[in-house]
Amino acid sequence: MTTGTTPHVVVIGGGIAGLAAAFYLRDEPVRVTVLEGAPRLGGKLSASDVAGVSIDEGAEALLARRPEGIALIEATGLAADLVPAGVTASALYTRGALRPLPRRQFMGVPADLDELAASGVVSAEGVTRARAESAPPAGGADVSVTEYIGARLGVEVVDRLVDPLLGGVYAGRSEDLSFQATLAPLAASVRTHPTLTEAAAALLLQGALDTERSTGRPAGEPVAGGPARGGGL
Repeated sequence: MTTGTTPHVVVIGGGIAGLAAAFYLRDEPVRVTVLEGAPRLGGKLSASDVAGVSIDEGAEALLARRPEGIALIEATGLAADLVPAGVTASALYTRGALRPLPRRQFMGVPADLDELAASGVVSAEGVTRARAESAPPAGGADVSVTEYIGARLGVEVVDRLVDPLLGGVYAGRSEDLSFQATLAPLAASVRTHPTLTEAAAALLLQGALDTERSTGRPAGEPVAGGPARGGGL
């Protein structure tokens, strides 16, 4: 649509995609109108009070190690509203109780078997099985997450740790997900480490170094955050 000689761009929907499109058109020689049928902008990105605590309804916080995300928040004038994610610990309800999610893990693959044992997420037998990991033959066709990790660390690690975390990301079961496709960084790391545990530990270390390098903040600081009034990217 044009008005006189100035093109007029109409963005349908004021959710995160529509707002991002309008934002990136701000420096173009066009007039931009955003149409939204709801009484508020933001789409699925919102926050509500639950028992006096502000909880994100949609997407979670962004990773601080991704500088483009922080740069976008700063460019939109929301830098002053950027806060770290809540420090409430994550937990899993498993084996009849709420148990702390091991901090040193990569998408459920443990990087510290002593921490895994202390968490109680996996039974003593499951921890013993994970400690007995042996490397499979090199090469071979891609298999499911369950088949690959289960063969190396035992199915209990998959059922009680990997599957719950992957299910939240991919909305699928580990038995139906490709190991190479869904855990590509781990698949690459395991080629240069003798065990999955060591491969996961190497990825966590690299992630901490990347965060410090890209943000200038010590690796121990929070790696996730979002606008204070809700709506992580």
